[in-house]
Amino acid sequence: MSIKFGKSFKPMLLSEKRKAFDSEDYIYELKFDGFRAILHIGPDYFKIFSRNGQDITDSYPELKSIKKLVKKNYIIDGEIVSFENDRPSFSKLQKRSRLKNDKKILIESLENPVCFVAFDLLFDGSDLTSKPLLFRKEKLAKIKDGNSFVKATYIKKEGIRLFQKVKNLKLEGIVAKKIDSTYSEDYRTPEWIKIKNTKIDTFTIFAYSIRETKLSLYLAEKKSTSIKYVGKVSISKTHPFSRSVIATPRTRKPLITLEEEDLIYIKPSLKCEIEYLEKTSKGILRHPVFRRNCE
Repeated sequence: MSIKFGKSFKPMLLSEKRKAFDSEDYIYELKFDGFRAILHIGPDYFKIFSRNGQDITDSYPELKSIKKLVKKNYIIDGEIVSFENDRPSFSKLQKRSRLKNDKKILIESLENPVCFVAFDLLFDGSDLTSKPLLFRKEKLAKIKDGNSFVKATYIKKEGIRLFQKVKNLKLEGIVAKKIDSTYSEDYRTPEWIKIKNTKIDTFTIFAYSIRETKLSLYLAEKKSTSIKYVGKVSISKTHPFSRSVIATPRTRKPLITLEEEDLIYIKPSLKCEIEYLEKTSKGILRHPVFRRNCE
């Protein structure tokens, strides 16, 4: 891989594990709940690319102030994060990302500015991607923090201790990175590992839809005085539980009625266990994964 200043590329991706671990070969840092981004910046240059290589520079004008912190050209890998009450807020960032009107973007940039959290330096006048991670971290550490730019801190060896703190604070998770790892474009490396702080709950299935090879299960959460839609999760049509869902009697009096086509409403007799990251401000599950049925 050889990266070039000012030219977009797709960042290195992470593998995933369920359990945190300790190792002298890894460093551990927080997993921020934001948008992955690559920053190309110099005293007279500013460009931000999304993880898919799209130019998103105009969406975050407040980040241009980072130019004041540098004296030469850099390419920095990191995360665009929106904070609320000193905690990352993905729902707040999502609302910001949907804005297309320049005037509204400017107003939001002043009233609710985002921050760029930097965790890797890939270029400082020359390509650093073949250098080991700790070498790149040491280079990154020489760039000063600012109002819109902070460097991700890390600890060595103690991944389990950091993950426990993340759980106590109800943050998204941690990332483990091998200290001698190099950087490869658009590659899901086994040397960078995300460990998510996920939640597991049981939900009622009140409807489903069929799309080619998958079933989408529509989920409801039953409280003592209310029933609320919380989202949907997909399973394969060949999954044994799919047969149970399809065989469940249909109903004309569903728990919840949605304005979606081709929904098949069924009697709420089935429940399933779902792993998810968190609920949005509207109560919808983020990144739901089907774990098992609760028949």
